[in-house]
Order: sequence, then structure tokens, then C-alpha cells
Amino acid sequence: MENFKKKAIELVLGLAVTEKKDPAVVPYNPAKLTVSGAEQKYFPRRPGGKGHKYAKLLTDLIQALESERAANIHNILVIKDKEVILEASAPGYGVNVAHLAHSMSKTVCAIAIGMLVDDGKLSLDEKVIDFFPELPYSDSRFADITVEDLLTMKSGVPFGELGTVTSDDWCESFFSSELTSPPGEVFSYNSMNSYIMAKIVTRVTGCSVTEFIKPRLLEPLHIDNFLWELSADGTEKGGFGVYMSCESFAKIGVMLLDLGTFEGQKILSRAFVTKMLMTHSLAQTDKGAFNYGYHIWTSREGNDFLLSGMLGQNVWVCPEHNLVVAINSGNNEIFQDSAALEIVRHCFLELPEDISATRADLSTLKKRVKSFFKCRHWIRPLVPRRGISYLFGIRNKFPFDENWNRVLGEYSFPENNVSLLPLFVSVLQNNYIGGIEKLSILREGDALMLSSVEGGVTYNIPVGLYDFKTCTQNYKGELYTVRAIAEAMEDEDRNPVYKIELIFPELPNTRMIKITHTEDGIMLRLSEMPNQKIAEKFITGMTGSGKIGFALGLLEKRIGENFIGNKLEAVFNPTLLGVDTRREDWETILRERNVSSEERREKAGKFLRTVVSRFVGDNGSADTEEKGKKPKRPKQKKAKSEGFLSRALSSILSKRKSSSDIDVKDYTEIHVSDSDTKLTLIPDVTTPNVPDSDSDTQDE
Repeated sequence: MENFKKKAIELVLGLAVTEKKDPAVVPYNPAKLTVSGAEQKYFPRRPGGKGHKYAKLLTDLIQALESERAANIHNILVIKDKEVILEASAPGYGVNVAHLAHSMSKTVCAIAIGMLVDDGKLSLDEKVIDFFPELPYSDSRFADITVEDLLTMKSGVPFGELGTVTSDDWCESFFSSELTSPPGEVFSYNSMNSYIMAKIVTRVTGCSVTEFIKPRLLEPLHIDNFLWELSADGTEKGGFGVYMSCESFAKIGVMLLDLGTFEGQKILSRAFVTKMLMTHSLAQTDKGAFNYGYHIWTSREGNDFLLSGMLGQNVWVCPEHNLVVAINSGNNEIFQDSAALEIVRHCFLELPEDISATRADLSTLKKRVKSFFKCRHWIRPLVPRRGISYLFGIRNKFPFDENWNRVLGEYSFPENNVSLLPLFVSVLQNNYIGGIEKLSILREGDALMLSSVEGGVTYNIPVGLYDFKTCTQNYKGELYTVRAIAEAMEDEDRNPVYKIELIFPELPNTRMIKITHTEDGIMLRLSEMPNQKIAEKFITGMTGSGKIGFALGLLEKRIGENFIGNKLEAVFNPTLLGVDTRREDWETILRERNVSSEERREKAGKFLRTVVSRFVGDNGSADTEEKGKKPKRPKQKKAKSEGFLSRALSSILSKRKSSSDIDVKDYTEIHVSDSDTKLTLIPDVTTPNVPDSDSDTQDE
């Protein structure tokens, strides 16, 4: 079993069970070192331009997107015949502010490869191992992997997305994997294919990928605000980590629509773009309506194509109508299986040419654009006072909401690993801030100041009551723009509730905080979007079968069904009890809560660490695996040594015809002793019958 899967279990246990303040299993390296400024608008926006006649159609599109609960849109830009016909952003966002693209970064990586091919410096049939002569590989079939196999996601290498937060040497982990299929045969989406492509670009050019594409892509397309996060070894992450504005990604869509040219300047050869947009891999139908080309998605039934990143980042291109639609979102979705994308394609795939609109249609569209997604906003901000006395400043049009006076103050919290930075971001960046130790809610003029102490560091976030307040926060060396807004309200029982929303306009992620009174302080209910549903998809892919799946199945039998899912939900939606530090006994209350929490964590952590470590590895936990040894080059597969799982079950297996007779559900109790490695399974009266699997699942 690959070491990165073992470490993934360790990471999940650290987050969900033992609640480590820093559950990272690899060293932290800050990757986002700058914040994004706003770019200048590029494509023309003409009030009476070509898009005039599409007003009613665009209004219907907005209404459909706002009505779809699975669509949480941040920005949308529709370009017809190289002219903007729709530009809309949810509160706090903007189409010209750089936004994390996730896997749309892969297309940028493929463009860099295409430039090398056009220059004659790289051939797609070159062997990948030839670029890494210093690295051994564990499977002799690595010698057959070509650059084209990376582009088409057919390398057969299982080390993928999960490994990026459980390994700090992506190259070594990639080449030490055992292939799950022969190269060039099976489509398996894997961001590490893209990372290896980025490494190839740097080795061929002698410079970083960003330095290489700057004069040849970024400058010709007038992309001024660009960031590509770096891996631990200083190479661009390849398959993800690009920050570009919605409009700048639309420029790439326009360039590909024109088969490699932009404003008459050649960016890529027509031949490479044509091949790039051909279908080279058949994707699973549950991934959406597209197959796969060269790091780009190709329509199964038409000639439209797609740049796609998880959580709802999409650039859809429809050559038939000379149309490009760019979208940023914060959705619970992976790949291009997107409710918002389905709405867009339904709206534009069969675009009528004789369409028209009235002045009333134009007026309605303008109103809908101005209020885009406000109906879905979690916070209802205060509205400035109106009237002549307010207009001339006789009376304050932005009075402070006195309801907040009841919750102003400083609160101290028991030990935890909760941060105001969304958990999804912390895991993706391997950046764990430390638990909230103190939280202060203070008045600042007509607004608030939210001050949190996390990991010994104080973070001050101004919070608006009428509109967003904006600041920059430094989270352990990574810089993020934060916009915050708040609302005081009453719940259905007329109890006061205080809501604070933190959006990160460069990210798909949002943090929501709900505050209520308690007898001795406040209760914080935190949530985020996207939420635990994304994590469940990754965990399911990792634990579907093999030793890990078997072990977790046994644990669920003992602890309760879906205990991992329940833990994930609790981790993504934590509840914290804060003690008002104005109370004389606040330290006593806090101390008692800390003792109770520590006992709970120790009990759960001891049991789960003991069981999982013995099932996951041959000799215990992930950390016991021998390090420093690298396989010879090339190296043939060797038989797996007998591990703890097979030893523990040997007495049972010997009494049966085959291991296919074992079923986790047929055992009612698990007994694990710290003093030895004995596992006792007490069977039910029914006869088990489930196929045996000791193989590792491939990460999606």
C-alpha cells in the first residue's frame, strides 16, 4: 500500500478524532505569497451592442442559475463574437479579480507543452523517464509512459490528488508508485500527471513555467494579474494552483476558439490546438457530458469544449455560436458534472439567430445583473437611511446596529483545531493555523472588528454591517483578501442570532459564523461552503476497498454506521463554546471544559489509532514505514509481504475454503489489545460472503 494513503488516514484521524491543532503529515510550505489586484476590463461592453437582442434570454439564464440550489455562482462572463453580452458577480466578487482556478490550471500547463512541441523542443511520444534520469521507478512499465499519456490522463499512475497533502516529494512518490493499468490504455484523471508535465517544461526550458509562458501567453493576452502556486520543490503545481480572473480565463477560451491566435498573434499552432481539442480519452459517463482531449474536456455529441476546475470553475466554448462563457463558483462538485454548466449549455447550445428583445427586457436584465445572487446571500445587510436630513448629513445615514451591543466582548475557548480560515483551504494548502483561543467582537464606528487569536497569532478582521469591509490576512505566510459582513437578527423563536460571513474573493470558499448567547458566554456554529460533501468524495475514493476499506468497515460495525462521514460533518461544521472573560469564574469553567475535551479525544484517539494503524500497515502506523530506500531502476514487482491483517485473520481463513467468505457485516465485536497484535472477531450466525480484496483503490 502506498505510503500517501496511510498518511491520509493519519491526517483524517488528526482532524476528525484527535483534533490536532496541526494535523499535517508533511512539512508546510507557504504557496500563496501575494494577493490579487483587479485587472482592467478588456473585451468591449456596449450597451447597444451585439448582445442587445439577447436580453430576455440572459435574464432567463440568471433566473435559472439563481433558482438552482446546487449552483453557487461568484462570477459569470458571457462573450459573443468577442463582445461581452453578460457580466455579473455575486456580492463581494468581481470578474476582474483573480480567482483560484483549480483544474483549469491543467489547460494552461498543456498550452506550455504545446509551445515546446511547436518549437520542436519536445515530442509527445518521448518517454517521461528520460526527463528524470536520477529517479528510480518501482514498476518496469514506467519506461512506456509518454508525454502524450500524461496529457490524456492515461499514465496508469495512482499517486494523485490525495498525495499532494500527504507527500512532500511528489516526483519521488509518483515514480515509486505501482501502476494500476498499462500506460496509454485507461483514462484516470490525476493532477500529478500535470505536475510531471510542469517539471518537464522546467527541465526543457531551464526556467519556471510562469517565466516561460509570460512573454508567449500572459503578455499577448494582456493577463496582468497571474499567480501559480509552487510545490515544495519550487515547481508550479501543474494541475492546480493558478489564480486568474474570470475575464482572463475567457481570453484563453477565445484564443482556443480561434485555434491558437489572439488579436492576430499566434500563441499556439493550429495543428496543436486541433489535436488538443480532439477526443483522446473516453471519460466515465458519471463525470459529465464530456470526454477528454489534451488536458481539456471535449463534448461527446457536439464540437463544444470545456476548461473545468473543481468547485465550479468553468470556461465553456461553443464554436458554433462563437461563444465563450466563463464561470467562477463555490459549489460542491468535482470534474465537469455541474448543474450550472448544464443550465448554460441548455441556454446557448441551440441559440436562435432571429432572437430579439424589447426595452423592457433590457431594463429587467440590468436590474437582475445589479442584484445578481443577492437573493441567495446568507447575510441581509442593513440599508442606509434615506431622506433629505440623511442626504445632507443632518442625521447619520449609517447608524450602528445597537443589537450588537449584547454580544460585544471577549470570549475564551477550550482547546480546539478550528480556524476562521475554511477547513477546505487549510487541508488543500496544508496550512493549519491552530485552534481559536480567543474571539473578540468589538464596535468600530458603524461597523465591527472581529479579532481572533489562533495558534498564538491575532487576526483582526473589520466587519461591515451595510456592506463588505475588506482586509488582507497573513495566514502563516500565505496572503488572502478577506471581505466580511454581518447581520443581527432573530430566529423563529425570536431569540437573538448574530451572523458573520467571511468571503475570500480569490477562492471558491466562504466561512459562515452563527453566534448565539449561552449562560456563561457565546456559542459559535461555524460552517463553510463548499462543505464536507467534497471531502466525502475523496474519502470514498480512498477507502472503497482493500485493507483500508475493510478496516473502516470493521470500525463502523463497532462505533456506528458512517462514523467517518459524521466526523467529517462535525469537523466542517464545528460548534465552539466560548466563556465570557468578564466573568470572575471564566478560567475555572474553561479548565473544566478542557479536561472533558481532552479525555474524550484521548479515548477515541487511542482506540482508532490502534485499530487503523494495524490494519493500514504491515508494521503499524504510516510513520513506521522504512524510509530512505529507493527501488532500483528498473525494478520488477515483488510479492507483498504478509501484513498484520492477513496474520490476524489467518486462523479464520484457515477454516474456510477461501478469503472470499469474509464479510465485515458478519462480525459483531472487535477486540484490540495494546499488549499484542491479536484481533478477535466474533461472528454472527449467518455465513459471510463478500469478495476478498487486498488491493489498494485508485484515487480519482
